[in-house]
Amino acid sequence: MKTLMRRGGLIAALFGVSCVIAACGSDYTGTYTAEGGAMAIELKSGGQATLKTAVGDSPCSWTSSGSTVKLTCGGQSMDLTVNKDGSLSAPLFGTLTKTK
Repeated sequence: MKTLMRRGGLIAALFGVSCVIAACGSDYTGTYTAEGGAMAIELKSGGQATLKTAVGDSPCSWTSSGSTVKLTCGGQSMDLTVNKDGSLSAPLFGTLTKTK
């Protein structure tokens, strides 16, 4: 009986830890800036985003799935790859580093 309770407690603890890791690992909110500061992407909670360039700011939306963040601005979508260090790789903009 004690073994069963211990095993149940261990399973519950592992489940709790995995939920925390999954939730923390997918929090991509923040500001990501390209080298030189020519552009930045601000990912906000609730799927809202802002693309900031020298021309001005554009309202966008974003979603994430696994290690990909999909940014949609004005009907155009771009997949950004989440790197192991937490930065984002964008096809046209190179690496964007989280600054905030």
